[in-house]
Amino acid sequence: MIVRENNKCITHKDIFTTFMSHLPSIDAMTLKLIAIITMTLDHIAFGYLSNSEYAQSLDWLISLMRLVGRLAFPLYIFMLTEGIIFTRNSKKYLGRLVLGMILSEIPFDLALYGSIDYRHCSVMVTLVLGYVILLITRRVQIKTKNIHVAMVGGSILAAGVAYIAQILGADYGAYGIMAILACYAVKEMVPGKTGQLFGMLTIVLVLALMNPIEKYALLDLLLILMYNGHKGTKKKSRVEGLMNSYYPIHLSAIALARLFL
Repeated sequence: MIVRENNKCITHKDIFTTFMSHLPSIDAMTLKLIAIITMTLDHIAFGYLSNSEYAQSLDWLISLMRLVGRLAFPLYIFMLTEGIIFTRNSKKYLGRLVLGMILSEIPFDLALYGSIDYRHCSVMVTLVLGYVILLITRRVQIKTKNIHVAMVGGSILAAGVAYIAQILGADYGAYGIMAILACYAVKEMVPGKTGQLFGMLTIVLVLALMNPIEKYALLDLLLILMYNGHKGTKKKSRVEGLMNSYYPIHLSAIALARLFL
């Protein structure tokens, strides 16, 4: 507790509230846009710049862009868990993910590895598998009205799906699957902004077990602090459609650019 000069006391909660009031407010669409931008920078660095004749001289830039890119996947996971809670049509949501996965696979291989490589699958595979786990877990949760029972079942299912993700060579593999379920569990058990922050923190910690570089995604915590929980633009479906189609389009562009290396 801190005492002001006028002898009125303020608490740590007052300080936090004042701090929050000075932060800009961002909605779900803005979070997705940030995820898209950081992801694009990461893919350009990995798929194009690192394979160009200027790779050695641009090593510092490539490293910086890849560090910035660490912010992307945790944001996608966070928004996936938001989608399972707030979407009105989960089947349609899943359908869009599956379509994006199918359209992205060949461009993903060509953009990042230069040829069709069946040892690797795009992050869309991880997101689709994770979303299916969340769908089943949430239905059990609603039916039993017990998050703990749902999480036991969800964890068993996730273990099997994580193994499949590893076999498929999906981006982030088992760690991505576990991060998705863990974030959902934390957000369901801890209400409000605190749950959102700890959910994001959980994502980063799980991914950092796979690769320590993922710890730079801790910067996402600041974005979650500013997140207001609103969907964003009134033209949500149109904008969301453009965002979903962006993934295969930008990978195709990078793949074409590699042809001129």
